[in-house]
Amino acid sequence: MAYLIKTTEVWRAVDLEEADKMEEEFRNEDIYGLNRWAVVEKERKQAGEVVDEWIQITAVKVFNVEKEPDSDVQPSYK
Repeated sequence: MAYLIKTTEVWRAVDLEEADKMEEEFRNEDIYGLNRWAVVEKERKQAGEVVDEWIQITAVKVFNVEKEPDSDVQPSYK
């Protein structure tokens, strides 16, 4: 049997407020532990002008301890 140990997800949020809400949701989830949370403000420039801004979020979710896995988690993507 194979066990999911951890995943790294990269998200795009509109602003820091949305990123904070996401962090709270992720930290309150029971199926995994949030091992890492990183927020970076990004921007795209065109001809020296900022044409787009967003927040990049990197979340590392830990589902099992590799040496002693105890849950059968199957990822699902919609």
